Amino acid sequence: NEFTGPIPTEFAGLPNLANLVIAENKFSGTISEDFSYMPQLSLFSAYRRLKAGPKLTGPLPSFSNVPKLEALYLDYNNLVGTIPPSFLKSSLSSKLRVTISHNLLSGKVPTELLTLNSVNIEMEGNKITQFDNRFCDNLSWMNGLVKDYDCDAFMCPPGFYGIYGRQNSTDSPCTRCDPSTNPTPYWGSISCDSVLDEKDILELLYNDCGGDDWHRNDNWMENDDICTWYGIECRDGNTVQAVRLGANNLVGTPPEELFRLHQLHTLWLHSNPIDFRFKDIGDAKNLVELRLDSTGLSDIFGIGDATSLIKLDMKFNQISGDF
Repeated sequence: NEFTGPIPTEFAGLPNLANLVIAENKFSGTISEDFSYMPQLSLFSAYRRLKAGPKLTGPLPSFSNVPKLEALYLDYNNLVGTIPPSFLKSSLSSKLRVTISHNLLSGKVPTELLTLNSVNIEMEGNKITQFDNRFCDNLSWMNGLVKDYDCDAFMCPPGFYGIYGRQNSTDSPCTRCDPSTNPTPYWGSISCDSVLDEKDILELLYNDCGGDDWHRNDNWMENDDICTWYGIECRDGNTVQAVRLGANNLVGTPPEELFRLHQLHTLWLHSNPIDFRFKDIGDAKNLVELRLDSTGLSDIFGIGDATSLIKLDMKFNQISGDF
């Protein structure tokens, strides 16, 4: 389906609701803490693995008073903040499965989770900085994979990466990154890419594309609040959602790091004499609108990786040859 907007809190008021499956819609906004008080809930599924566009954001609910919960799927959203210390506190299931991977959760994994029975909890692809080694003593966790792969069954440690951000077979080991490349400091990384915050990325755009000579560069490089910079639109007041710099005298080659603005939804660079490249555009998994009309674009090599795009404008350019 294509339901949009916040998840209705009325669902949380249904006292006998056991299964709530709303995955792969287009819900956005925060998840109400009301969903943490559902006595009969067994399954809550709201992952977004395929569809682009605005996703669920805000803090992770605690689900602290959901004793019958057996499965919680919230992966591939944009949940932020830390994992609550009371997360899953009342769960009585001996086969609990939780996926909160590939969000923007940060900080430590709360040790209060150690009191739970056997759990399969997938947390890779976040910004986790602390993980207590005592979790690795629970040999039955992660479907028994802890017995075979120790802590790597949960997440690859900082300075390492894996194709899944953790090891779940002999074919998916955690591999050490080259320390000279300033690798990611987070648990559960799927690459060794160095960490750039959004301000760093926008500063690269400014410097690489002649920002001093832009028609409008209000607030750029003058303060730390990037959401006040001309042409930048943020979600929740701190995360870049749109870059609209059309007809603004940008020159040169926009940096490929732009595609590592993970919540980037809209990119307008039209009517600027730039040398745009599609390299790494696949990293922009939420990019749905791209305007490159009247930029002098001459080839589209790599555009096939932009699988989330819905609107693409490339008119009045120099593209030629067979498609």
